[in-house]
Amino acid sequence: MIPLTRRKSGLWVPEAGIVTPDDPGWVTPRNPLGGPQIGWPVPLQAAFPTPNLTDHKFASWDATSGSLDYPDNISADDLLLILASSDSTDTALSATGYNLLWENSRDDGSIGMLWRRATGSESGSITVTTNTVSEQNVLIHMRISGAHTTTDPEVTAHTLKSATPDPAALNPTNWGTEDTLWIVCLGLDTVRAVNTQPSGYTWDSTSNGDYTRTTGSGTLGATMSWAYLQSAVASEDPGTWAIASNTDCSMGTVGIRPAPAAGFSGEEEYHDMLRAREQSPNVTVWS
Repeated sequence: MIPLTRRKSGLWVPEAGIVTPDDPGWVTPRNPLGGPQIGWPVPLQAAFPTPNLTDHKFASWDATSGSLDYPDNISADDLLLILASSDSTDTALSATGYNLLWENSRDDGSIGMLWRRATGSESGSITVTTNTVSEQNVLIHMRISGAHTTTDPEVTAHTLKSATPDPAALNPTNWGTEDTLWIVCLGLDTVRAVNTQPSGYTWDSTSNGDYTRTTGSGTLGATMSWAYLQSAVASEDPGTWAIASNTDCSMGTVGIRPAPAAGFSGEEEYHDMLRAREQSPNVTVWS
């Protein structure tokens, strides 16, 4: 029988000098309640942050600012993202209560993103400023659930002229290999077809709005496209987009850290075992 000691946290653990799961001599706890052996509880894995596609809202205008609806079903600590593509480099992307993640431009077009952590009380619409002079703009307001509540999203931005623009790689500085949500964003200074997204990425093709949105016509317009990937890697180097022809492109690669998991796998069984140990001191718990 192995003696146990209660820590300040209230958790019963083997006394000093007794092997633990990290020691080479560790043996699997035996369930005194019967049934299969149980292991030391381990932290639950966090779930990937998730874009709630059917809740997103879109808007477009030929002006310096406009009204953009909040996404549906907002809960506290959701991450709210505003992605805006403009047919202008006269940019001034801002909205009350939002932080500017990035904004970049090439030739006569630009793209940028605002973000905030939701309180859960957001409803109706918000005014978004996009330019210093009236221009064509297209926007999406996203709701991301399961994001980390203290680590900010990170981004690398990139511009070039190409029919197969290659987004920049991103290696977040504030986290490593976790269940990260990666978002690639593409802005064009004209109305042009986006044929394919980077390999492995998912487009928003839900009924409430396509993965690609345009406003205006021809060179007097703007195009916005985005796609996402849930992947537990420390860094991400997306593949290329494919668009109809050579175009000035503004891009961003965004990383969103998952919320930490709460609780432990096997925790309930483990505490059942410890309660049995207290009630029946002569029961062999470890063997």
